[in-house]
Amino acid sequence: SYSKNKRDDLSQVVLGLRVNSLGMPLTFKLYLGNTYEDSGQSSLTVVGDAGVLSEKNLSVLEQRNLFYIVGAGLKSIPKSLQEEILTIDFTNE
Repeated sequence: SYSKNKRDDLSQVVLGLRVNSLGMPLTFKLYLGNTYEDSGQSSLTVVGDAGVLSEKNLSVLEQRNLFYIVGAGLKSIPKSLQEEILTIDFTNE
């Protein structure tokens, strides 16, 4: 399937990601780009990086009671939080 901006040199896919209660990835599946994003799942989580999800956009997501994940580099958060994140053991989840 072609990308939404009609470029035939860039394929578009939809990434379905299953996560545990902590938000850690368990498995994933790739779908054709023309697959409807709400194909029977009970909840939707918006995923993006900090450059795409502005404070205004995050506020809208919260008002609509949607879950979201915002990617951020470890260097951009306080050192104490970096250390806390790096010590979490997700192997038993």
